[in-house]
Amino acid sequence: MQTSLKQFAYSLFYPCKAVSKRLLAMEEKTCLNCGQPVGPGRKDKKYCTEACKTEYNNRQKEQQKESIAPAIPEFIAEINSILANNWRILTECLGSKETVRMRTTDLSGRGFNYKFYTSERFNKYNDDVYNFCYDMGYKVVEEGDDRKVVIVRNSDVVRLSGPAHP
Repeated sequence: MQTSLKQFAYSLFYPCKAVSKRLLAMEEKTCLNCGQPVGPGRKDKKYCTEACKTEYNNRQKEQQKESIAPAIPEFIAEINSILANNWRILTECLGSKETVRMRTTDLSGRGFNYKFYTSERFNKYNDDVYNFCYDMGYKVVEEGDDRKVVIVRNSDVVRLSGPAHP
């Protein structure tokens, strides 16, 4: 009885030592990110450093994004690929010029696919239709026996055509 009374009195007068003895008896926590010992600090401490905490949380957010985002169906990926190729061809043909005229066969020869575009804009003054592949526009025109394509950037068509029809 006297030893338990002695321990009780000891813990009252020296609480830090009693707490540190309990902490020593507990098993040591490891960092959730790297697995290293967490070290001294709060009893709910989970990471050894702030860098480990940031890295762990960033990885968790990335995994959560991947699990939420639905997989893109293959046919949509193929369409995006065709649109990107069309955009690249139009950009290469236009270069730094404002507009370019070229034969439709020349554009087709580079791999351009006329069936795929992202939008249409109408010129309210003469009812011309420009097909757009993102910000690159084109329209097919008849010049005599030849069919040609006029290629423009979005800003040029907006200036020429005004607001689009609904």
